[in-house]
Amino acid sequence: MKDILQKILKEPLKEVEGRECALMFTGGFDSVLLALLLQQCKAKVTAVTVQFDNFNPRTIKEATETAYKMGLTHHILPVTLKEFLKVFPVLSKLLYRPVLD
Repeated sequence: MKDILQKILKEPLKEVEGRECALMFTGGFDSVLLALLLQQCKAKVTAVTVQFDNFNPRTIKEATETAYKMGLTHHILPVTLKEFLKVFPVLSKLLYRPVLD
């Protein structure tokens, strides 16, 4: 079972082997898992965390600390609340859980 799971997780990542990749990064389980899998594929991972008007300082702090521990290049992409709210109607239709921290 473990071998099958690893194959399922790694198969889509073969295309990025050895390439540069940007990853939306919150420091949560899924973004950390993807970063680790990409690193195992020898991809050069750049983590990008969205920060909107200091609304999510805990997420930014945790993402920054986790990226540092993982040896990732990490960038914070500032987005104004006005910009965030402009795309919110589309974003909220794409997700099945609350969008805000």
